[in-house]
Amino acid sequence: LFKKSLTDRKEMAEEMTSNAKAVGPDHLIQIIKQLSRKEGVAKSVTVGLIGYPNVGKSSVINSLKRARACGVSPLPGYTKNIQEVKLDGQVKMIDCPGVIFAKASSPSLVLQNTIQATGDDLLAPVDQIVARVDRE
Repeated sequence: LFKKSLTDRKEMAEEMTSNAKAVGPDHLIQIIKQLSRKEGVAKSVTVGLIGYPNVGKSSVINSLKRARACGVSPLPGYTKNIQEVKLDGQVKMIDCPGVIFAKASSPSLVLQNTIQATGDDLLAPVDQIVARVDRE
């Protein structure tokens, strides 16, 4: 639906992808609703947020809902299950746990705050930091 809607509305797609300004929750919900309209008839739409752990997916949904619908934490991995949040009669959001790509090394993921370091895992990230520091 999203890809088709953007294909049909090239000017909207251009504006969304070329503009770096913040639009706010009300404007974002209106954009989602516009994308859900087909031939003038509004249909319900479900939008899933997918990304690395601890980047604010749950916080975006809470901002759009203007309530605490999803739990948040400064520690990665707080969201454990997929959760559906109804914003209104037309828009539902899906909050997903963070996705980690297999190519990344564990110390790098710890330094990016993508995963939590525990016990023996603490030495490798510290070694990476020390290796980056100028010894002078």
